[in-house]
This record gives sequence, structure tokens and C-alpha cells, in this order.
Amino acid sequence: MEFVDLIEIRELVQYQHVVAAVACLGERPMRYGELGTAISEWTGSRIADGELTRTVRRLEAGGLAEVVPGNDGHRLLKLTPEGHNRRKKAAALGKVLRDWTGDQAERETDQ
Repeated sequence: MEFVDLIEIRELVQYQHVVAAVACLGERPMRYGELGTAISEWTGSRIADGELTRTVRRLEAGGLAEVVPGNDGHRLLKLTPEGHNRRKKAAALGKVLRDWTGDQAERETDQ
């Protein structure tokens, strides 16, 4: 493993609500309030309004999401291509971890 790999992993998982928002917005663009509800459902705990605001700012500052007009005049948050890329990387990392954990459990039962 290279040091840059660790930096990239940290970027993927540094803020749990950013990871959750990227996962949720990967399903479809959402209004601000919808995103808060989706994050709360995805994580199993309510996200505070201030944390949601910080999360949205981090998404925009990181180039992961952008605000676009919705059909009904409301503004929507939508993943950018970089956001979709981040989602794919996080999903791949999650799969590797689940596979590795499963392999570890199999080794323990074989002993």
C-alpha cells in the first residue's frame, strides 16, 4: 500500500454524513429537506440541521454535488460526475471490506 492510498481512503470516509449524502444522492437528485430525511434513514440516526448544512457545503466545495433547478421551481442537489465517482469508490471499498470480513470469519470457523 502506498501513502497516497491512505489519503484517498481518508477522503472517502472522513465525514460520515458526506458518505451518506453521496450514497443517497446517487439514487436521485433531492431537495435539501429530502436529503436530510434520506441521510437519517440511511444512517439510522437523525442528522441535525446544522450538520446537514455543513454536509451540503462540503459536497459543493468538494465538487461532489451541485444545485440545479427542479421542475417545480425548487432547487435540487445533484451529484456531479466526481460525486458519482466517489460513490463508486466508496461502494468498492465497502465490498472489499465485507469480502475481507467474510474471509476472516471463514478462516476462524475452519480452525
